Amino acid sequence: MTYLDRGATRENDQKREKILFLGLTQTGKTSIIKIFFEDMNPEDTETLDATIKFNSKEYYFNKHEIEVYDIGGQLSYLEEIIEKNKERIFSNVKILIFVIELPNISTYELSRQYLMRVLERVYQYSDNPKVHIFAHKMDLISEEYRDKAMQVFKNYFIKDEVKNINVFQTSIYESTSQKVLKGILEETKEVFNS
Repeated sequence: MTYLDRGATRENDQKREKILFLGLTQTGKTSIIKIFFEDMNPEDTETLDATIKFNSKEYYFNKHEIEVYDIGGQLSYLEEIIEKNKERIFSNVKILIFVIELPNISTYELSRQYLMRVLERVYQYSDNPKVHIFAHKMDLISEEYRDKAMQVFKNYFIKDEVKNINVFQTSIYESTSQKVLKGILEETKEVFNS
């Protein structure tokens, strides 16, 4: 259900407590959401279209209503999300999940720049959001190199200006994204209205 489908006003939209999924395009944000909240099979996510701008949908988890925002990662829309829609997108965020492709080192710098801008906005418009980074698509790295890849990843993304952020290795094919997301939601369920 998109913003227009549910008929919400912008004012109500800003008051809803939400989870944001952000990251560059094709990092797997929509797949993570569809598998966890809609029980889609990982193999079926390969045909999903890219999210344009953003979509939001209400889901239930442990009897709690959760507003999930899937923010498209195309560069042409990032300015619009971060500047034009900043209050609408970044207000009342309880959980922010920033998804980065672990094996795609060539996108690290752009992802880091985007992450810094997102953190600036979310801390500006939300009180104490829980921030997590998914080092995603770890299944594309052989097991013997994953620890080294994660060390490189953490050295790149977790610096002094980025504090209190949890980093998780995830994959939809190894079910780690589902387990991690379930743990995050269970840990923070008290922040959502019942």
